[in-house]
Amino acid sequence: MTGLKPLAALLGALMILSVCLGALAGCGAPSGPSGRISVVTTIYPEYDWMLNILGDEIGSVDLCLLADNGTDLHSFQPSVADVARISDCDLFVYVGGESDKWVGDALKNSHNPDRVVVCLLDVLGERARTEETAEGMQTEEEEEEPEYDEHVWLSLKNARIFVDTLAEALQRVDPERGETYASNARAYSERLEALDGEYERTVETAARRTL
Repeated sequence: MTGLKPLAALLGALMILSVCLGALAGCGAPSGPSGRISVVTTIYPEYDWMLNILGDEIGSVDLCLLADNGTDLHSFQPSVADVARISDCDLFVYVGGESDKWVGDALKNSHNPDRVVVCLLDVLGERARTEETAEGMQTEEEEEEPEYDEHVWLSLKNARIFVDTLAEALQRVDPERGETYASNARAYSERLEALDGEYERTVETAARRTL
């Protein structure tokens, strides 16, 4: 049994190393410039929109998703490697709101004047919805500023706005492929519009409208 302990320790260390390398491979190690545009997204909808905008140009971009593997978005806290990726990237996309309060410190502590930052709640502006309190929900003390609903990706109409904005942001950091990004964004926006129309028709003809 004694001889097995060093082997078990070695296997454990190899497993930890494998997980760490896998995480770095998923986003790209922040160890230095790769010659490619670097884009960091915080949640999967942003990541998916980027995939559709990039299209065949995905090989020219290091695209990173921070909150993966079922991470709870409301309690997500970036690792040191995450902050390094945000510091070094060309384009950073996040939702904003209460769950993303950590972003302020991450941006403040990094020195990258050329980085383009897109906050989805800022993109919506006055179109963003405030949190609604229904009967039975736990309420917090009255705050001076309204708390906005962070689930902005659930609206296909919002998604079309975000896709246009992200395409424009990509054009700023990678003007060489700007027309490709714009074309891909238009095609994807048309698909989103068609899908939104299907949902509307389904709701309008539904026998029941209670969720």
